[in-house]
Amino acid sequence: MLDMPSFLFIEDSKELLKNWFSFGKHHNASPNLWMDAYLSYFAVKNNLELLTFDKGFLQWKNKGLVVQLIK
Repeated sequence: MLDMPSFLFIEDSKELLKNWFSFGKHHNASPNLWMDAYLSYFAVKNNLELLTFDKGFLQWKNKGLVVQLIK
């Protein structure tokens, strides 16, 4: 996939790994929430649009996440 022109590889930065916890603060403990928070933060910090079936990602729109739900 890395050799295909339609794919883009973006590495994590140390800053990204230090600061994504702000997206994971939530009143419910959930491993899925932590991963969703990381993916959302990664998308925001890299100016990416997130395409998903999961409506749960909409909770980060107020933090700048651009989400497109796939139907």
